[in-house]
Amino acid sequence: MRYGPGGIPLHVIMIHYMGVELFATEWMERRDEILHLEQAMRQSQRKAFPIVAASPITHANLGGNLAPEVMGPPRLREFCIPFINECADVLHERGKLLGLAHGRQQPGLGRRPGRLEAGLHRGLHPGPDTDLTLAEALAAWPDKVLWINFPSSLHLAGLEVIRRTTREFIEAAAGTHRLIIGITEDMPEDRWRENLLAISEVINEMKGVV
Repeated sequence: MRYGPGGIPLHVIMIHYMGVELFATEWMERRDEILHLEQAMRQSQRKAFPIVAASPITHANLGGNLAPEVMGPPRLREFCIPFINECADVLHERGKLLGLAHGRQQPGLGRRPGRLEAGLHRGLHPGPDTDLTLAEALAAWPDKVLWINFPSSLHLAGLEVIRRTTREFIEAAAGTHRLIIGITEDMPEDRWRENLLAISEVINEMKGVV
């Protein structure tokens, strides 16, 4: 079972409330008002952490599609990573995992702007759609479970490419027990049946490898 305690306040303000362009203007001209809202949201959301931790869930997801290249390292360090880690600490005390959803992300993020304590990285987009390979992600976060999105661009490729990529993912994570292959984006209407079947066939063939 899983549940989500909400979104990361500054990310919600930037993406859902304002949009990136308006946020950039308001951040420069009325930053104090944004910070006042962010603090109010943070205080309200903190009340949910112990409730979620005490529930029968096994893991909880915090936010979605955090984009470091849009948020920027200074705001990640000051507003996002401390909030993520605070939520993770509350859940970990009750033996629950925190899942952090993001897409394009350099493996150094967990070290340079501040270490992420989330135990589950959800919706990670590996190459060829980004500059981060699954092998790099596994090496960068040796203690994390990686829930990847099967690369969206490959749903337009041939079935042999899809099968080969699935094998490569499983081989890269062999023996780690830290890989979940999922679909977190829309798939082409005329391809999803055969693509999912191809991915599933390879997973069944390679049972026990991961």
